[in-house]
Amino acid sequence: MSESLSNKKSNTEIKIPEIVLRNLEKNVLEEVTKQTLSLGRKEKINLAKYIKDLKNLNEDKRWYVISTLMYFTNGNKIAEGILLKIFDYSSDSVKEKIIISLTHRKNEQFKNIIQNYLENENDILQAAAIWSLAFMGYKSNLFELIKKSFSKTKNDISRLYLIAALHHLNNKPTSEEMLYLKKIFLIKYYDEKNEELVIQYDPDYNLSTEFLSNILWNAGIKIVRTHEGRVLSFYKYLLKETK
Repeated sequence: MSESLSNKKSNTEIKIPEIVLRNLEKNVLEEVTKQTLSLGRKEKINLAKYIKDLKNLNEDKRWYVISTLMYFTNGNKIAEGILLKIFDYSSDSVKEKIIISLTHRKNEQFKNIIQNYLENENDILQAAAIWSLAFMGYKSNLFELIKKSFSKTKNDISRLYLIAALHHLNNKPTSEEMLYLKKIFLIKYYDEKNEELVIQYDPDYNLSTEFLSNILWNAGIKIVRTHEGRVLSFYKYLLKETK
């Protein structure tokens, strides 16, 4: 007998943004679309067949399903399980989005999977994996790995993940994590003598300049505060749990 969804049917349907629903219905086979929306209502489906159908979709079409499933993961362990099963079948960019979704659900099974990506050759994916474990409370050897990754990454999105990871490890102003970030900031981001940000217009560091300066300020290391709220608000999912 094939595995099937066993949640009781809910009278409350999860609201999906219109564009996400439209993309799903426009680009994915009707049967897969119907099964995907049934997951949101927690109706019974043939789970084994559904996962097989997802694996057979091309990457673009599968993304429309995944982007819908991520709306169902809050309180829906079946949807989380499906994302776990198709994680390795996804492109790096889609993996990054699944990492964010399952990290915010603090999925215990995902902790084992994501550890395999701590040495990934993709800078962003590796940094996202480090952030994921730090967010979920995993601490062993992460600080040393973050320092190693910080010294070699050339991607500013990766820096955002690494900064946020250190924030989750310990955001007390006297902690070694925050003192390390302070050191990085004073070496690469800020000219103390002239009291100015040295790379705020450098596209290689643009986002992390604002992110890091405000992370330090909010932690109690008040060097300089940039446009408070803009970047922190956009990337708040790196710092706070979302529902």
